[in-house]
Amino acid sequence: MFDRYQILPVNLTSADHDAIRAIAEKRQKSKAKVRDQKIDANQSALELNILGAIGEFAFGTLIGQKPHVHRGRKGDGGIDFLYNGWSIDVKYIPTGGVLVFRSLPHFRSDVAVAVSGPRGDLTPVTVRVLGCIGRERFRTLHRPHHFQYGDFVALDTEKMSPCWKMDEIAGPRL
Repeated sequence: MFDRYQILPVNLTSADHDAIRAIAEKRQKSKAKVRDQKIDANQSALELNILGAIGEFAFGTLIGQKPHVHRGRKGDGGIDFLYNGWSIDVKYIPTGGVLVFRSLPHFRSDVAVAVSGPRGDLTPVTVRVLGCIGRERFRTLHRPHHFQYGDFVALDTEKMSPCWKMDEIAGPRL
């Protein structure tokens, strides 16, 4: 399914961006009263939802699945996709960023996947699937990280594995 590359580029069309925005707007309406988990005080809740949907859309393109349109009032519970028996949480991070969770218990899926694009660009032409990491390996390698919104746990993306190694790093299947 995945090429044997560390970083996988995914090109997005204007039709993709229309679908992404529609997904983000529907999610925004369903989560209107939920406190955002954002790390940038200048980022609106809608922008946060758009960026998250971009990441999910890009990874979903690689695995042949579409992102879920509707989420519960508290989001997706940290699981964006089920793939080959694993639960996967896709995180969109700006270029040069780090994979971030609010805390270790917030890493609820078997695997996290990082997707990156230009900082501040809500309609990037190309995003990159940087890699993946299993929950236990993240717990071992993470470090505390302070953002303007508070303290989080983070991992440099260079410590992630290519997505084609998911069989090796994900742990037992569901």
